[in-house]
Amino acid sequence: MWRCVIADSGMGFAVVGSSGHAARVAAPAIIGSALTRLAAVFGTTFEGAQRLAATSPGASAYTDLDAMLADPTVTAVWIAGPNHLHADLAERCLEAGRHVLVEKPLATTGARATELASRAEEHGLHLGVDYQHRFRPGHLWMRDAIARGAVGTPHLVRIHRFWRYPYYPDMPASIAGSWRESAADSGGWALNDIGSHLVDLSLWLLGRPGRLVFAQTANHRFTETEAEDTAILVIDAPAEHSSATVVIDTSNAMDSDAGTVEVFGSDGWLRAQGTFDDDAVIRSADGREVRFTTTASDVYRSSLEDFVRRVADLSAVGASGAEAARATALIEEAVARGRG
Repeated sequence: MWRCVIADSGMGFAVVGSSGHAARVAAPAIIGSALTRLAAVFGTTFEGAQRLAATSPGASAYTDLDAMLADPTVTAVWIAGPNHLHADLAERCLEAGRHVLVEKPLATTGARATELASRAEEHGLHLGVDYQHRFRPGHLWMRDAIARGAVGTPHLVRIHRFWRYPYYPDMPASIAGSWRESAADSGGWALNDIGSHLVDLSLWLLGRPGRLVFAQTANHRFTETEAEDTAILVIDAPAEHSSATVVIDTSNAMDSDAGTVEVFGSDGWLRAQGTFDDDAVIRSADGREVRFTTTASDVYRSSLEDFVRRVADLSAVGASGAEAARATALIEEAVARGRG
């Protein structure tokens, strides 16, 4: 059984970050899985790191990254925190011989992301990016249906998702002075907070890479920031005998009903509503209706356990470093074009 490659107590994970996403998502997912355990927390303050480490018996708190990476109980590292810090933190963890799971984006530039993917391969380590929406049950069902030919040859994928900022009650209403308002530090705000998930999801559903055709960005609510709060993308995803067009619209400035994922092909269509949330319904051209219920914690845990399977050299569907690097490059181009 594949679990035999993991210590009885679970794979030891360190979390880089002690608040925000690290405390809200990463640490609880690690603690909640039978395949992993929280071994260490790295924070900018010892009090913050100690507070999060205290949620799991035996976890250590660090404010020195090198000291944490020298901890023999740490096999893998989950990196959360500001976008512009991801790449340098991931590089240091890889150089220390640790497998790395990074929050999106892998880096703020395609070149840096590609470099990291190559570095992981050179060291024989696994580098993954937590595009957790791949693990929502409705999206897994859609990918399988498309592969089975449910829509014939896919011609158009259309994804709409708005998520008005602040995303969680514990987040500040203003982004003034934060990395999110900076074009350089965010690498693109709406496009990396939300849009990068949609780029990854659309191309993963199709099972092929894509190239940017069109991008338009705007600031409708956060008008004083450098980084966009709304974006529309058009992507071409060619295959050997056909090509699919991907249309994405996203915003963290406006409200909307549940997000939608639509796939239209030569022999049918699929329309999903609510698949980014806990309750979803998917309808198809043949009159079928399929419903799914999940929770965000289940989705993140599934993403984490898929990464553990990848480390164990078993079949996995999570985003690899190479896939994430391609998405990062596309987002970088979209941000540049949108501002142009």
